[in-house]
Amino acid sequence: MTLFGRARGLEMWSDWTKRIAAGELPKEAPPRPAGVERNLVITSWDWANGRYVHDNISTDRHNPTVNANGPIYGIIGMIGYIEVLHPTTGKQEEIAYQVNLNKNVELLPGDVVPDAFPHNPMLDKKNRLWITDLGRYGGPKPGTPPRPNKMAYCTDPGFKYAKYWPQPGTASNTAVIYDHNKKHIEGIPLCNGQHHLMMNVNNRDMYFSGGDSRVASWVDIDAWDATKDPTKAYGWCPLVLDTNSKTPAKVGGLSEVSITPDRTQWNEPAVAGGSMPMGDEGGGGIAADKPIDPNKDTRIQGFLYGIDADPKTGAMWFAQTDPFPSGLVAFHAGTNPPETCKTEMYTAPKIDANNYAAYINRGVSVDSKGIAYAYYGSGQLGRFDRTQCKVMSGPTIAKGQHCPEGWSFFDAPGPKFDGVKVGTADFHYLGWVDLHDTLGMGKDISISTGTNSDSLLAFDDATKKYSVLRVPYPRGFHTRGLDGRIDDPKAGWKGKGVYATYASQPVWHQEGGEDASGPQLVKFQVRPNPLAY
Repeated sequence: MTLFGRARGLEMWSDWTKRIAAGELPKEAPPRPAGVERNLVITSWDWANGRYVHDNISTDRHNPTVNANGPIYGIIGMIGYIEVLHPTTGKQEEIAYQVNLNKNVELLPGDVVPDAFPHNPMLDKKNRLWITDLGRYGGPKPGTPPRPNKMAYCTDPGFKYAKYWPQPGTASNTAVIYDHNKKHIEGIPLCNGQHHLMMNVNNRDMYFSGGDSRVASWVDIDAWDATKDPTKAYGWCPLVLDTNSKTPAKVGGLSEVSITPDRTQWNEPAVAGGSMPMGDEGGGGIAADKPIDPNKDTRIQGFLYGIDADPKTGAMWFAQTDPFPSGLVAFHAGTNPPETCKTEMYTAPKIDANNYAAYINRGVSVDSKGIAYAYYGSGQLGRFDRTQCKVMSGPTIAKGQHCPEGWSFFDAPGPKFDGVKVGTADFHYLGWVDLHDTLGMGKDISISTGTNSDSLLAFDDATKKYSVLRVPYPRGFHTRGLDGRIDDPKAGWKGKGVYATYASQPVWHQEGGEDASGPQLVKFQVRPNPLAY
């Protein structure tokens, strides 16, 4: 609220509240469900004992039959609890863990409040839960020891990734791995920060977004299992654009154009650090008024939030939330990283002197054809087709504005703000493409989280139309992430579904107030007709 100025913000909220109390309604009443929206089946469970669930996961994103009929895992934001719900029985469990000074991870008795900070979950091909733990070393607890220095391999010139781009400083985050069947937990200390995670298409490397957002980083799962040695399994690359090449990148996939290996010969972002202030800095932290040396490659940075794997090219796509206006970053490690690492950046194009087509991108997901979908806080879905780009290298790519022909934008259904030229009153926190038809609306359906509309918004690229999958009660359904699972491929719509959770913070903002039972896990299924059973 204080972004508007405290006095102005309070006045706006007070005026809004009074008008609603007096009976004011939106200019257009929300439409009744129509078409496929009438076929929606919702099943929900109370879970997490009223705590704040940040995210949930049910399966391997690339193989939705992994963990069939198994538990759904929820991450309790800000303390180290893993919530476990068995949807076939309704049984619930709660696992507590802590990270000890970024060196080891241990399970705790259930009556201990752990000092850990889990954020985002993912299941791997071995049905193990991976968690990005943001760490709390030197945090708010009195007497908490200071953050230790990072592990030696973060700056060791004998380690090829540290030689290419060293990461000095104090300890960062931990990738936590939990095997529920074996009740075993372990961690990998990372040199960089992290936020979200996703496996690449070969189901071997787990990639991380977020943190200081100066690098893309990953862990080779098989190498870690075989050696337990980070220097054998962990890698990272700075995000560097090919701005000095005259050879166009291959349109069908990310080509292995050689980036200048000497980091002192790169164009650098305008501001040191990760996240950038809001404003017209241009893409990737490159100042709008800063000239680009066309004889150098260009390093970018900015907060990378959502992440997904491209099933067609093998690239990893990141949602670049800042700097303004935000957009997409595509990354490919190549065959011999870090030397073959390649980065591309595409920001939302300007539509006139004062407006961009969209802003505040938090999520990205990629369909089977390689189309990347960006989920914008401006209440819009961005569709980006890289194959339409005419310019792929050279100094003009440094701001990310070189491929407006690749973009198209779709407003969310629902009301708009009066007098606002771009966007809608909805807000997309994240999104997800249903590659395997786990929802029941077909493959490649892009699903936006309708944070301000108590819904999931399913977009069909063939018709360019939305279906609103509304959660009717309790209102306040604000989910962050979602995924779909197939429990029985032979059971039709009954054997599959999409899972999402109430992820509002705090939970009593939902209908029912402080007397409400807290967050719920919600399963979405679309049956072939309204009366199918």
